[in-house]
Amino acid sequence: MLSRVAVVLGVSAVLTWGTVGVAAAREGANPEQVNQQDRMFLIETHQANLNMIENGPMIERTASAPAVRDLVKRMVSDHTALDEDVKRVAGQVAVTLPGTAGTAGAADMRRMARHSGAAFDRAWLAHEADHHHRLLRSIAQELREGSSIEVKRLAAEARPAVRAHLALLGQVSGGIPDAGMPGH
Repeated sequence: MLSRVAVVLGVSAVLTWGTVGVAAAREGANPEQVNQQDRMFLIETHQANLNMIENGPMIERTASAPAVRDLVKRMVSDHTALDEDVKRVAGQVAVTLPGTAGTAGAADMRRMARHSGAAFDRAWLAHEADHHHRLLRSIAQELREGSSIEVKRLAAEARPAVRAHLALLGQVSGGIPDAGMPGH
């Protein structure tokens, strides 16, 4: 079941995220239309993507459940695709992105690394669920307060993938003993 859901979501993510860059390129971007909200959304989304991309291999090695390892692979792939669109839109609207994921992600990984086995799986699933709930709030804020059409389009088109990740996190957490998910 998870593999069928992953394939369907993977195809929809590629189609959705692929159209973001194409549509933004067609319209052209005016850097003057970018406000602070747009800048922060691009920077924070880029750093979150880098965090998943950079830490994914360690998470995959540490996870004990095959479903968690599969989900990590899927999320690294999805975040890599999204980050390509984030970088493209940032370039179009002249927003400079940082080269690193920042320190928050490293601190989170250190906290999770204290766990092993199912405890690690539960910690990572809960962390990612919380992160994706925050990302949905960030997307909503961008849609309300952003001024760039390109950045708002990116946010709107990323929302279904974020929701899909939350659904997968909930599904996988159901197979991990005592894996309560925040916000559910």
